[in-house]
Amino acid sequence: MNLRPYQARLVDAGLSHLHESPVLVLPTGGGKTVVACEIIRRLDGPIYFVAHRREIILQTADRLSSHGVDCGVILGGHPRNHLRVQVASVQTLRSVPTGSVVIIDEAHHATSRSYLPLFSGTRVIGLTATPFRLDGTGLGTAGFRRVVVGAYTDELLSDGFLVRPRIFSIDVPSLAGVAKQGGDFAKNAVSAIMSKPKLVADIVSTWKARTPDSKTVAFATSVAHSEMIRDAFLAAGVPAFHIDGKTPKPLRDQALVDLRVGTLKVVTNAFVLGEGWDLPALETLIDAQPTASHVRFLQKYGRVMRPYDGKTPVVLDHAGNAVRFPDIEQRLDYTLDGAVKPKGEPLGLKRCKDCLALVRVGISTCPHCGATFASDRPMIATKDGELVEIRSAADRRKRWSELKAYRASQNLIPTWSISEYVKEFGRWPNIFSPDADLSEPTIAYKQRVYTGIIDWFATRGPIGRKTKYSVDRMYEQLFGVKPRGFPADPRFERTVYDCKCTGTCGKHEDGACGTTDSVYRLDGVLVCGECYGRSKNHANA
Repeated sequence: MNLRPYQARLVDAGLSHLHESPVLVLPTGGGKTVVACEIIRRLDGPIYFVAHRREIILQTADRLSSHGVDCGVILGGHPRNHLRVQVASVQTLRSVPTGSVVIIDEAHHATSRSYLPLFSGTRVIGLTATPFRLDGTGLGTAGFRRVVVGAYTDELLSDGFLVRPRIFSIDVPSLAGVAKQGGDFAKNAVSAIMSKPKLVADIVSTWKARTPDSKTVAFATSVAHSEMIRDAFLAAGVPAFHIDGKTPKPLRDQALVDLRVGTLKVVTNAFVLGEGWDLPALETLIDAQPTASHVRFLQKYGRVMRPYDGKTPVVLDHAGNAVRFPDIEQRLDYTLDGAVKPKGEPLGLKRCKDCLALVRVGISTCPHCGATFASDRPMIATKDGELVEIRSAADRRKRWSELKAYRASQNLIPTWSISEYVKEFGRWPNIFSPDADLSEPTIAYKQRVYTGIIDWFATRGPIGRKTKYSVDRMYEQLFGVKPRGFPADPRFERTVYDCKCTGTCGKHEDGACGTTDSVYRLDGVLVCGECYGRSKNHANA
């Protein structure tokens, strides 16, 4: 088997660290299957290759067989054999003989409890393009003890093993206020936003304007949304087909064959084709699936980056993901504890005025059309459904200062400037320092905003129980959830006040009373609400 240099190095490293249950990392399109087959060839004894979903067992076995690995399949209703290599899913593999080697594909799923038995009495190798998870759980909790990176995306692009796509980012509705479920945007809420007829129509019109007749896969937010996109393409005379998890395998396989040969132009899906599927001839990716998952973002974009017959792949980003996450060439530091961060300076994007493509910040000439960038170029205004300017970090910091100044001059509510920034950029302004903005607000961020809202109300009058309702409502309108995850502000605790008035409300003795009623300030003196209402000219107030 002819291996690329980085593949050969990764195989050697994986085998030398086999006793440490290593996770081998290659970007999507880097050839993890080839690496796995060479490892299998160089090992003795029984080997179990574990796919992460039952429905892709046969597909995985076919991929191994195409690289010369004879293997059996452990699947209900499928004939068994006694070959040395068996392919199974974590659901169908009930036990593994002691001393066996287990190779776990898409190993970022291995933190699930169902994988734990695979690490008992065996030697384990994980394979993945994304060794981290949205929930922050580290792969070390599964039993892996080393991360081995075979190559980074920028290296494979430089060597021609991957092709960088042209990325066009489309103006999309703000997701400010959309709640999270399991760390990602709530499917029902984001699907309701993305399924608006005009946005679906924009997907088709942009495709026809930018990449007509190209082999295309579209990612949607739900099955219903995927079907809407398919129907919109069909109505426009474009051959299209929708697949989901319930699509019969023969129909799904035929649709992907038809896409490869060109009978179909567009295949739409929600969460089916993000992993475990390859089509080097794929030319266009339509991303209409906003996500907070960096894993899902990288897996999707990797579908279109394989080289094929001199193609220049295109991403039509209707979801805002291209600016929600670091550039696809950004190297990441991986750890087994779940932490992941960029290596070196973050890589941003800017837009070419002439061809409207997104390109790396810092270059002076557009690689697509040759246009020259000017540092003082004005921003391009955004319009519904049109391509928009992806502004640099410096531009965004300047805009944040402008929004804060305007809010202060107009005495607007404290969350106005944050809300406007999120609507404009799809990111959260950094309220702690002038550093880069945030893709998502942290708990500390939310607590700082919550405190700021209370401070603003405190300048307008006494803080009481009614104020808390208003504060909580303003917070919920911004973040989409009720305030939680941080200590309650002490200003809302029920306090026993020393009321200084000696009114006739019946609550006072010797000029003072203890009360948790609403307390008002009258001429610099605290008075209870009942006395305050009876007379603002009370003798002792």
